[in-house]
Amino acid sequence: APHIPFLARATECAVLAVNYRGSPGFGRESLETLPGKVGSQDVQDCMDALSTLLKTGKYDEDRLAVVGGSHGGFLTAHLIGQHPTVFAAAAM
Repeated sequence: APHIPFLARATECAVLAVNYRGSPGFGRESLETLPGKVGSQDVQDCMDALSTLLKTGKYDEDRLAVVGGSHGGFLTAHLIGQHPTVFAAAAM
């Protein structure tokens, strides 16, 4: 996604880009796991990745943001809806 380098440079923040199950990066078999699980399987993958990152102790849990467009925007809406106390900001 072209906005990732911009976010990292413009905000001096860390960027976690999650290749969740059902995204094209995992192939057709993975895509076929998503129907009926949209908004749950992909959300869980994002939260698992975030949890792993936060366990390093290198990031401020009070300054987390989530951003996405297209399905990423849909996923952003699910993340802030299902985990309203996790993210300080969101953009879709």
